[in-house]
Amino acid sequence: MVMALVAMSVSAKEPIDFTKISGFAYGTAFKLGTWDWKGVTLAQGEPVKDEAAKTADDSNVTYYDASAYDYVVVKYTASTIDVSLIAQYKCKGTIGQYGTEFNQGQSTIGASTEATYAALELDATQKKTVNQIAIQSGSTAGEITIDEVYFATKDEWEAVKPKPAQTKDMMASVKGIANAKTNDDGTVTLTGASAWAWLGMWLGSFDASAFDYVVLELAEPADFTVQLAIQHNVGDDVSGQIPAGETLMKVKLSENKNAIKQMALQNAAVGSFTVKAFYFATQDYVDNMSKPTTKNLPLSNLSSGWNATYDAASKLITIGDEKDEGGKGWWYGSADFSDFDNVVVEFEETTVGGKVVVEYEDAAASRRAEAVPGEFGVGATCVVVPLDATKKAAVKQIYITGAKGSTYTLKAAYAAVASATPEANLGKTESGETAKPVMISWGADDIAAKGSLDGKTYGEDFKLTITDTNKAKLEIDANNAYFGDATTQIKFTHRLKTGGKSDSKNNMALTIPSDGTLKVYVRTGSSSATDRNLVLTQGESELYNKVVKEADAVEVDLGNVDGEGNPKKDKVYPVIEVAVKAGTVAVTYPTNSLNFYGFEFVSGTTGIQQTIAPAKVIENNVIYNLAGQKVNESYKGIVIKNGKKFIQK
Repeated sequence: MVMALVAMSVSAKEPIDFTKISGFAYGTAFKLGTWDWKGVTLAQGEPVKDEAAKTADDSNVTYYDASAYDYVVVKYTASTIDVSLIAQYKCKGTIGQYGTEFNQGQSTIGASTEATYAALELDATQKKTVNQIAIQSGSTAGEITIDEVYFATKDEWEAVKPKPAQTKDMMASVKGIANAKTNDDGTVTLTGASAWAWLGMWLGSFDASAFDYVVLELAEPADFTVQLAIQHNVGDDVSGQIPAGETLMKVKLSENKNAIKQMALQNAAVGSFTVKAFYFATQDYVDNMSKPTTKNLPLSNLSSGWNATYDAASKLITIGDEKDEGGKGWWYGSADFSDFDNVVVEFEETTVGGKVVVEYEDAAASRRAEAVPGEFGVGATCVVVPLDATKKAAVKQIYITGAKGSTYTLKAAYAAVASATPEANLGKTESGETAKPVMISWGADDIAAKGSLDGKTYGEDFKLTITDTNKAKLEIDANNAYFGDATTQIKFTHRLKTGGKSDSKNNMALTIPSDGTLKVYVRTGSSSATDRNLVLTQGESELYNKVVKEADAVEVDLGNVDGEGNPKKDKVYPVIEVAVKAGTVAVTYPTNSLNFYGFEFVSGTTGIQQTIAPAKVIENNVIYNLAGQKVNESYKGIVIKNGKKFIQK
């Protein structure tokens, strides 16, 4: 019968006497050859081996009972190599290549030049039958200086357990780059002989799973963008950039961070730059780094844009005449703006309106960008665009856009924390009022079932009021849709479904606080329907009465993929825009259901020329009544044909 020696003391750690190992002394460097096993046997007796049958009988063995403990702990001063810490348990009853075979568990005592601790968690199902505690080297010989070895409870191990390192220095990899020059102060100067030279650091399959970021700090700003590329053995690559004029970059590691193949630094232009620090870091470390209150968007070079030019000397953006609109700005790819709350662009007083746009890289599909515009009018001097808290860790680009022939002179551009953000001045509209865009849309917290929306209002001065007295039609649910044009899109994630045509019991009304522009983000309730019209009425005036069809959308490559990972185009639906006056606008849909994603109001007439297309006009030779319903030639009364009113008798 197998017996067990019970540890009597459970109130304190139980020493394991490694001095029983020949040549070992605590506090003295102990040499280990390659694959060198050194252990202390705690069991009494040895299994009886039957070499012919390749079996081992341990019925005469009394194993050590360590059930009062949870860990084997080693305190050591230094180790030149990684060493395995092994707990050997009950005999398996067999003989193998190296003799009697035992069940075992192991962990690693890591190479270290500083005093620290390592531990092996005991197998809860086998710790009553401990045979031996051992250390073993691997394929490299070395030495280890051990101060103490003992059994410990979980609390005793937690009391001495080293805190995980918050950083791992990688400057040695930077120094290993071809033609790298190590300076006296420890910094490293790198030179790119061509633009976007690949200054690579081969890592093979480096496990950075203990960290969350790579941090790169330059000794001084470079005159060009410095990019860091991270490649993995499996999965997509990630990258980040330090724009010209800046010195710090934090790149969020991906889920494939346990197998980094290589990293490389790249220079956007021929020249040299000097690396001061390069290291992996935990989220806690990054969170506690001193954070600047602003981050400059350099005015020396606006590299992103279309149909526009930029003169760095005068800081003048000029929109070309080749297209209806153009833009110029800063390309980041996927930059982390998590430390900031807003993007601020300061102008010399503008003579025309325009937009400041922030685009984000979508986490679910790395190539998809979502645009968030900040509109301004004539006489604007400061535009503030709030950063989306859920997406600002991946800013793709920031740019200023306007109609052809427009010019804008920049004074400053930067990201800022809330306390460092100046008051916005969006300028004056053509009517002399300050442009104030206000959006009504819905999110996850607004989801509402049928029957719960009657009398519900959204917004304050600009307000939507819902009537659903039969409590059976209107609801809010999750649904993604893009609105805009081929250049700029706004993504909505929730919609207001009308559930049927409007009547006295099912309709909506918008309260308009002042004269301005109303924008409606709406889709048909049926992709196949071609007769569902939206009617906007203010007083006796019909502001809008047109059919909303699926065919009104344009297909745009937003970088998304289908379920099989193949590239696909997304539909982008037009934004309906009408001029409105202060008062109430009735929103009706007399034919059948429509889905509303948002309503936006801009006070005054902004004068911003947009390429966002209106909904498609009524088809030629198709006849509608004043309610927007399609009728035939037998209908009697006032009708609309080809956009004009007639009396049909």
